[in-house]
Amino acid sequence: MTKITLSIVALLILHTSLLAADKKEVGFIAGVQDTYANAKYFSCQANIISTHFTNSSPTRETSTDLYISLKKPNYFLIRWVSKSKDNNSIISEGTVWNNGEESYVYQNESNSYFSFNDFEDALIFSGQYSNYVSYKIPALFINRLSKGNWLSRLLDSGSNEIDKTGLILNNENITQNPIKKIEINLSPENFLISKMVTEIIQNRNPGDRIASLTSKKKDLIKKSDNYKTFLIELNTGDPEELFNELIKSIDKEIERQKLLPSDKKLEINKVIELYYNFKLGEPSNSVFSYELPSNAKYLGGMVDKAINKLK
Repeated sequence: MTKITLSIVALLILHTSLLAADKKEVGFIAGVQDTYANAKYFSCQANIISTHFTNSSPTRETSTDLYISLKKPNYFLIRWVSKSKDNNSIISEGTVWNNGEESYVYQNESNSYFSFNDFEDALIFSGQYSNYVSYKIPALFINRLSKGNWLSRLLDSGSNEIDKTGLILNNENITQNPIKKIEINLSPENFLISKMVTEIIQNRNPGDRIASLTSKKKDLIKKSDNYKTFLIELNTGDPEELFNELIKSIDKEIERQKLLPSDKKLEINKVIELYYNFKLGEPSNSVFSYELPSNAKYLGGMVDKAINKLK
């Protein structure tokens, strides 16, 4: 239950930056967009490897396996299992689905599930456990999300390499945008993404990160009454205990930063996304119904209400 609450609070401080489209890539990107947008059905498997580097040394690595099944207009079922590469322990496991009427998210850790009125909110919420792959692929497929999606907003501010199977975008100006490089490879049989590599680079040292986390912690404590009221509305546990756990998670990250080398110049997050076992054949609607454990706890729309309050 705590993980659900901390995930919602994390959405408060989530910031994503995407790049705008460049004329040289319009043909390539349009071909990819059309393939997903014109398909009536789509399914695949995926493996996502995310590695965080400090200078040139990896500090943590996660692996996420996904099964993605989509059908027009907005049916979907996406399962994910995210593990630490260090000890193979499960970080997160769950399912998000829409059966044509309502969207749900189930989390194995808490054996609980909850509903969303807007399927996009369900995809965004579940996306935080899979480097947003569980949102990115549906955003190419579902018509309501396809206009102005992440792929159409890519910008190359450096040199490009484009061929029949892929696109490489290099961004030399990392002081203004942390996205350094994006590489997209396509399946040779069609315009479906088979591999995507993203490198995000940030120039900073542990002192800067510690200062930022300390400031965030002070702000949370200053506004603790507001956050505790928010946690009471979520009704996921004792608000005092949950808030203290949030503060402890920040303290833990501060201590981790203190152990990093003092000469640290770069933080690099490299994400490798692999997609395979593509299927474009028509599935039955039963594919989009998830069989919950008999003792799973239904939490209603409490996450949905919390997200709408934050909008």
